[in-house]
Amino acid sequence: MFLSACALFAPDGTVGTVTSGDWLVRRIVGVDEAARRVVFTAAGREPGSDLSVQELCSVSLDGGEITTITSDGLDHDPRPSRSGRYFVDVTSRVDVPAVSVLRDATGEVGQELERADASALYAAGWSPPERVVVKAADGVTDISCAVYRPRDFDPAAAYPVLDEIYPGPQVSTTPVRFPLSGGPLTAERHAAAFAALGFVVVAVDARGTAMRERTFRNHARLGGDGDFVDDHVAAIRQLARTRPWMDLDRVGIYGHSGGGYASTRCLLQAPGFYKVAVSSAGDHDDRI
Repeated sequence: MFLSACALFAPDGTVGTVTSGDWLVRRIVGVDEAARRVVFTAAGREPGSDLSVQELCSVSLDGGEITTITSDGLDHDPRPSRSGRYFVDVTSRVDVPAVSVLRDATGEVGQELERADASALYAAGWSPPERVVVKAADGVTDISCAVYRPRDFDPAAAYPVLDEIYPGPQVSTTPVRFPLSGGPLTAERHAAAFAALGFVVVAVDARGTAMRERTFRNHARLGGDGDFVDDHVAAIRQLARTRPWMDLDRVGIYGHSGGGYASTRCLLQAPGFYKVAVSSAGDHDDRI
């Protein structure tokens, strides 16, 4: 279970908790003191929803029933004005280009501002990754993955697999939003390019990566027990069960900085699974 808690400070210095439950509060968008309401983003409130996707909600400063402002399955990246009277909401998903709308302090849409045109990207042969939820190595915890298929994909063929890894706790790896549409920083950088060269590329948000509950993030020990290695191996094996075009006899891994450390550790800890690792600027001696 993971609990949400949106706590606000009163002028007298007291702290009040206005939300709770088995979901996450991700971001405070604005507080309307006159109306005594707070607008915020939440993830995982709807059963079966993507735990990385932010929806807009509001609640009274006195607590009580939460009002759902959006439930469209898109990730909402709100940018409030200085006055707090309005905010720009840039919505997107990994397979949906960005749409920007202007909302007032209650979250009501005033007008659409801009709609991204991705036709040239598609015309160049790009296709969005598939977001998939599998189980971590513990067999219990849900972890998210992104699978990039090669250009000119043939389901009857067998393709080598590349794992792009970054185990740091400050960002996630799998993209939630369409390229260049804003939102939280993700560590995946080169998957689409390698897919264009004929690889299946996989990104995995193993235990310890960002935007999840406390128990999930407690696994974020770069120099620690290496849970991320087992999670990556378990995730790729699960993906391949229903994707026979993933050739698990040809699995490589690469990463930069913390990902450079992680790619080398994966090769050393799971040499029977990974055949090659490329480590760029790996921080191999953390001693933290």
